[in-house]
Amino acid sequence: MEAKPVITDKKELVSLSFPSMDVLNDAQSKRKRTEELLVAMKLGNKFKHKVKLFFKDMHQYRCVETTVWFVCSIHVALKGGVLLPVKRIYKVEF
Repeated sequence: MEAKPVITDKKELVSLSFPSMDVLNDAQSKRKRTEELLVAMKLGNKFKHKVKLFFKDMHQYRCVETTVWFVCSIHVALKGGVLLPVKRIYKVEF
């Protein structure tokens, strides 16, 4: 089980470092993450609904509450144009 995530402001994301490896190991978890991110994007675009994204940077587990505007295979674009690597996200909470 991961350590308790540090609540992080989305403005802080630009100063964080992210390894290139994926935090998830199995295909089913990765598929679920993609599906949840797509739902988060729809909620963000249609209703301006915020979600919590749980992720791991170079050093610790973190959580950011934000609106997801766009999702591709590499990054998630958050409100304000901030990018978060998909491979570092391990949980989406609606």
